[in-house]
Amino acid sequence: MTTATLPRVSTILVIGSDGSQLGRMSFRDARKLADEQGLDLVSVGDPDSQTPVFKIMDEGKWQYESKKKAKRQHSKKHMTKTMRFSLRIDEHDLATKLKRVSAFLLKSQDVRLEIIMKGRREREKHEAAVAQIMSIVGRLGCEITPKDLQKSDRCVAVVVRPDMVKTV
Repeated sequence: MTTATLPRVSTILVIGSDGSQLGRMSFRDARKLADEQGLDLVSVGDPDSQTPVFKIMDEGKWQYESKKKAKRQHSKKHMTKTMRFSLRIDEHDLATKLKRVSAFLLKSQDVRLEIIMKGRREREKHEAAVAQIMSIVGRLGCEITPKDLQKSDRCVAVVVRPDMVKTV
């Protein structure tokens, strides 16, 4: 997809600047037609194929738009943030983390809330972890059901989405 250089075949397939097919023509005629329009002749297909395809276009504009499109594709549109809590979290620490979670939700980001259970004694208290995560979600103004919870051996988690929040 570079500016055209003389291909090995005698005729090429040419596409106009408006997207219409201009048909087969010699490379020199296509180059002359592009020069008359003040545009470039750009290879858009495999130049080593039987009939190479060239398009008449503004190459600089095309490169700019393709870079812009690539940046949009690489940007993360929807990212899930994770906030971890423990069973023994202090009230002030909990309030601070809840402020951060609220800020993420205001920015339309999903937030995964996790209660991490450390040690053998905490792992025996799954009910306490479920109660605490339900309390945290209640303080955020969300409504979830117990089936939304994800439970594992050392963690109880739930994903809170901005559309689940009534008032932040």
